[in-house]
Parts: sequence; structure tokens; C-alpha cells
Amino acid sequence: MNLASLGALLATEDRARRFLVARCWANSGRRFCVRCGHGKVYRLAEKRYRCARCRYTFQDFSRRWIGRLKLSARKWLQLLKLFELEIAAPVIAREVKISYPTALKAAGLIRLAIAHESIGEGSGNAAAPGARGKKDKSGIAGEVFAISQTAGRVQVLPLRAVSPESVLRDQIRVVKTGAVGYTDRFYDCDALAFYVPRALYVRFRKRFSSGQVYVDRRHRFWSYAKRRFARQAVSARTFPLHLKELEFRYNHRHEQLFDRLVRAAVRLVPDH
Repeated sequence: MNLASLGALLATEDRARRFLVARCWANSGRRFCVRCGHGKVYRLAEKRYRCARCRYTFQDFSRRWIGRLKLSARKWLQLLKLFELEIAAPVIAREVKISYPTALKAAGLIRLAIAHESIGEGSGNAAAPGARGKKDKSGIAGEVFAISQTAGRVQVLPLRAVSPESVLRDQIRVVKTGAVGYTDRFYDCDALAFYVPRALYVRFRKRFSSGQVYVDRRHRFWSYAKRRFARQAVSARTFPLHLKELEFRYNHRHEQLFDRLVRAAVRLVPDH
């Protein structure tokens, strides 16, 4: 969304709210209970609804990421646009006229929404994973596992310990049945490959040196991540969410990111 279109939405709170509400119910076109999923609800006063089955009372933003912070629809749209532009939290706070802690919390909620969004996006047919460990000159701390797929997407997962066992345990669920995975050399992992449902060993040097497998996409992602972390300090606690944000930005780099962010932010928060 360009700035002119956004400016039109921000003209009034009602216009901004109608834009977000339409995207809250975009899939079904009609309201349903956000707790039990029942399709029959009663309209109450003050833009509230009540489920005919479980009697849960809710509003349009209830149990959604944007409902976790009491901000107007206009402020949420401003936040999402500034987040899209990678504006720092202090500047967001000043531009949106909210406190710095509120800006930080809002950015954190957007990253949580992004992380949950990426879980359901699936993976491609083949992958070229690579591990990064400890702390290098880029400021990337901890151990990270990245998958580069043939469709030009990446998937990143921070791991408590990078080993063949941990990679298989945490990543086997995201690789399509029949896919072959290849890995860089990393510490004691000379080579790691898997073929679902049976194991298949592939020699890294032979296949990668022959030109049959390429890992340039993964290296491009890490180059992009390094530039981001070089200009923005990230705590160990929020590091995983920042990684998922970078994964999201990289995978949707040719799309309208604002629209994607809006869709993620209005999704229902998954039950735990």
C-alpha cells in the first residue's frame, strides 16, 4: 500500500477500523465465535457479539494479535506501515504518539504474529540447509539452522544445540516427504542428509562441487541478516523473533509487505 492510499485510510478512525475489521473476517465473510468457532452469533450493543453456543462475548479484535494492545485502528495501521519500513521503535513511538514501551510491545506482537504465520507456510520439495553457530562478526549470537528451498524461500530456526540429532528432531516436520536435504560442514557435522521416510547419505563436497546443488540463496539470506543485525542491537531473548521477521521479509521480498503484515496481525492468536 502506498502512502497516498494509507493517508486516505488514516483520515478517520472509522475508515481505519472498517479496513481492519474487513480483514478480520476476510475468510468467511461473516462473523463467528472466536473461541469455539460456532457460526451463529448475536449482535450486542457497542460493537460486541455473543456466541449462541458457548455464550462467549467478544469484539472484532478479540483474541487477535492487534487486540492484545489497546490502540486505535489508526495507530495500528501507522505502526504496521512503519514496521514495514523497518523504522526503529523510538521513531515509531514519536511518530505514532505512543510511549516507547508501547512501541516495543507492538513491534513484539507483530513479530509474534509473523512467527505464527510462518509456521503454516510449509516448505518446498528440496532444501539446502546451513548452520551458523556461536557469535560471529555479524553479531548473530547462538546457533541457527537455515533451510534454503528450491522455490527461493528460506526457513530459519534457532536451536539450543546444533547437531544432526537436533536438526532432524526440529526440522524433519517441515520438509516435504521425499525431499533430500544437504548441509554445509559445521563443527562435528561432516554431512547431514535425510530422505523421508528412509535415511540417505549425500556427500557434501561431491554434490556441491559438481554444480548439481546450489546454496547461493542461503548465503544471500545470511548477507541480508548480517546487514540488519549490524545496524540494530538485538537481545538474546528477542533474537528468535527477529530471525523469523527476517525470514518473513526475505520470503515475501517481491510482494506487498504491508498487506501481508495486516493479514498476520489480524489473525486469531492460537490457543496454547
